[in-house]
Amino acid sequence: MNQSIFWDNNEYKIHYQFTGKKDGLITLLIHGLGCDLNYWQPLLQDPKLTSQLGLIAVDLLGYGYSSKPSIKQFDYSMQSQANALALFLRELKVSPDVIIGFSMGGPIAIYLTKMLSSQHLVLVEPTLVENDLSFSKTLAKTPTIMLSLLKIMTYIAPWQFAKSVLHNKDKKAIKIIVNALQQTPATVMKQSSKQLVASATDPETYLSLKKLSSKKTLIIGEFLEKSSSYHPPEDLFEIAKKEVIPNAKHAVMLDNPVAFNEVLLKIINN
Repeated sequence: MNQSIFWDNNEYKIHYQFTGKKDGLITLLIHGLGCDLNYWQPLLQDPKLTSQLGLIAVDLLGYGYSSKPSIKQFDYSMQSQANALALFLRELKVSPDVIIGFSMGGPIAIYLTKMLSSQHLVLVEPTLVENDLSFSKTLAKTPTIMLSLLKIMTYIAPWQFAKSVLHNKDKKAIKIIVNALQQTPATVMKQSSKQLVASATDPETYLSLKKLSSKKTLIIGEFLEKSSSYHPPEDLFEIAKKEVIPNAKHAVMLDNPVAFNEVLLKIINN
C-alpha cells in the first residue's frame, strides 16, 4: 500500500507517496494540469516496477493534497514548480535518477532535470511548444467563475470530461481524472493554464530540452501520433527517442496502463 507523506517547510506542504526499492533507480513522477499523483497509481501498484524502482509521486503545489497558495504567494509558473520540487528533494536528500513529466509536468520536468542533472528525462505527452497547447489556451481565457461552474458539471457527467483525455471507459481511471479536477481550485487551474501557455510559447523551454545532456525519451499515445493536428518540432525525435502507447489518448498511463508500464520499464532498463 502506498503511504501518503507530507513534507512541510513551514511555508507550504508537499504531499507525496513513495513505493518500491529504496536502493533501486529513484524515479520522480510529475503530473499535469488539473491532475494529481493518483494518475500514477497504475505504476505505483505494479510489482514489476516497484521491485526494480523507487517511485516518488508528488502532488504539485495547488493540486491534490499539497498546499494551495494564493497567486500572490506563488505564481504557478513551470520554473517555480520546478524550484519547489528541487527544494523538496534536496531537503529529503533525494537525487532522482529518472524524472518523468506528464503533460504540464513535461516543462516542469525539463527545468528540474536541468537543476538536478538527472540521468534520464521521460516526457509523457508533454506540452513543449505552442503546437502542443489544446485546452490550456481556452482555460487561460475562461473566467474563474466559469471554471468553478464547469467543475460542478464533473459531478453530473464525469465521462464527458474524462473522454477528452481517455479512450477506454475504465471506471477507476474516470474516477481518478474527475477527483483530481474537483480538488483543483479554479484560480489554480486558470493561473497554471496561463503559465503553461507562457512556457509553451517561450522558445527557451524547448531550447532547454535540447541543451540537456541527459538521456531523453518521449512517450505519446496512438491517438496523438495519428492526429492531423500534431506538429512537433522537426528535430524532436532526433533529440528524444519516441515510444507510442497503442489504443491510448492523452492520459496514456491510465488509458493503457499495461502497455505504458511495459514501455516505461523497457526504456529505463535500457
